Amino acid sequence: PPSSGKNKPEARDEILAERKKSLNLPEENLLYFLEKNSLVLEPWQREVVRIVRVVAQYFYPQRQTQVMNEGCATFVHYTIMNLLFDRGRISEGAMLEILRNHSNVVFQPGFDDPRFSGINPYALGLDMMQDI
Repeated sequence: PPSSGKNKPEARDEILAERKKSLNLPEENLLYFLEKNSLVLEPWQREVVRIVRVVAQYFYPQRQTQVMNEGCATFVHYTIMNLLFDRGRISEGAMLEILRNHSNVVFQPGFDDPRFSGINPYALGLDMMQDI
């Protein structure tokens, strides 16, 4: 039987574009998306999702501040320790211990690693400070 046109890539792309537009995608905030678009949530469940979303948004700036504070501290500590080593103020043994500790602090396991518990603010902050 002849194709109805629905299986063609252009038709599929058009359908996807319309669907994305109707759902206001992309939406960065997953809880907001669920609150507004879920087909299975009861009104009271939708309200619980809204409350959780609003409370979580309160903590966004605190997390951002933590990343910058920890990153700055890690960057400054690393820089000072390297300067002290370069000037002969600390031994090679001390520097190796410092580098071992530093590496443990900024270690970021992969998302599929059993040790993963989110983004390491020390690692992210240090990378940001090095970029700056």
